[in-house]
Amino acid sequence: MPHINIKHFPANLLQEDKDILSLELTKVVKKAFGCKEDVISISLEPIEKAKWNEEVYFPEIKFKEDLLIKSPGY
Repeated sequence: MPHINIKHFPANLLQEDKDILSLELTKVVKKAFGCKEDVISISLEPIEKAKWNEEVYFPEIKFKEDLLIKSPGY
């Protein structure tokens, strides 16, 4: 606890980019939840653009609007 799963269109992120993303997200989550670094996990999950609405938008955004802390602008 906590676990972050970032779903995104496929992207060619360099390992350096992933490391920076992990470091920065870990800092904010550690501060917000008052937890230790070693209990935080982060995953990146590429989702094809053609499957975005079916796999992400409707089940995780539209149908769970009450859980969002930031909504997309689309």
